[in-house]
Amino acid sequence: MRGGRACASRAAARPLPEGKDRAAVSEAGQDETAHWPRSARRGPDEQPADEAADFEDTIFDDHDIRDDWNTSYAWRREMWSQPWWKDRITGGIGSYWIYQHLGNMSPQDRASDPLLAKLREASDTTGDAGAVLDEFAERADKEPASTRWSYAHDWGGTRLIVVDSRCSRLLTADRRGMLDDEEFDWLDGQCQGGMDHLLIASSLPYLLPMAIHHAESWNEAVAGGAWGKRGAGVGEKIRQAADLEHWAAFERSFRDVAADVIAVGRGERGPAPASISFLSGDIHYSYLARVTEPLPAAGEAREGARPADPVADDRGPLVPQRHRDRRAVRARLQRALGESARRRPPQRDGPREHHLSPRRDGPRPGKRKSRPKCMTVSGQATTMRETRKGFE
Repeated sequence: MRGGRACASRAAARPLPEGKDRAAVSEAGQDETAHWPRSARRGPDEQPADEAADFEDTIFDDHDIRDDWNTSYAWRREMWSQPWWKDRITGGIGSYWIYQHLGNMSPQDRASDPLLAKLREASDTTGDAGAVLDEFAERADKEPASTRWSYAHDWGGTRLIVVDSRCSRLLTADRRGMLDDEEFDWLDGQCQGGMDHLLIASSLPYLLPMAIHHAESWNEAVAGGAWGKRGAGVGEKIRQAADLEHWAAFERSFRDVAADVIAVGRGERGPAPASISFLSGDIHYSYLARVTEPLPAAGEAREGARPADPVADDRGPLVPQRHRDRRAVRARLQRALGESARRRPPQRDGPREHHLSPRRDGPRPGKRKSRPKCMTVSGQATTMRETRKGFE
């Protein structure tokens, strides 16, 4: 990961290709040569050849740094006690800033970015901007509110909001949130009506199957001391061993986002969009889901989630009845566990999920391989289709 820092001064000093709206997205640490993708290197009069698009938007997840990055306050304390962690976190965040975050920024934001200006100045004066990037990366980890990685783009009547659900987590001895206060205030301001479609992307799925949701919610309560100090220790071990750190494991953050989305869908923040969609991945489990409670009234937006990790596909209506029965029993057990840990069940007016069946020729249980899914937005309509060779 530190290989990216070696070329910090060179990448910072190199001007962005004229007329391009996206910077490089490259594999960090391969060599010391910062290079732009073909869409940025080709001349303005050349055709894009076989490129699928001229740009892509990105956001990092745990494996950009380390498995289960920022799972909890206890996890952070353990990592910072390791002698190798400082180099890992500064190298990882610095590499991400160069190779991905610059490309997420608009040309105007890049031109006014203070860190980019400092890197160029250090490159011009000393020939090495590594120390400047290290200082920034360490502060971004220790003080999440100092940097906003989330961003938003409007394309016609569609707004895409990409939420950082890793580096911006609020993890202290007495507070726990998926986003720090500043990051959530920004997200709250972006969740507005007046658009045809509102897309909210997060590396972690917002709506999970109910059994998993209740398990993570229960675990957060136990690890937080609902069953006493000894129970908290056991709960933390379970959390880290089972990767229980999705939105459901940050209940207050989950409810805050739900309140925002429901307000937008009900038209309380301007005209309701035709649809509100969550886009995510991470869980090696591909599915479509829709919010069934509260039901949208006439003129209100329909809400749903579309995790697109193409590894396994749990198509509820395609699973035999005995499997659905088992899943229902597990959901009830998890709900009972949550209540026993004094965790409130999801509010009646909060979002709940329901699996959809986009086709009837799906795989049988035990062989649930899925294909990548491609979402198309046109006017006030959205469609989701599977592709045979990846996204089209």
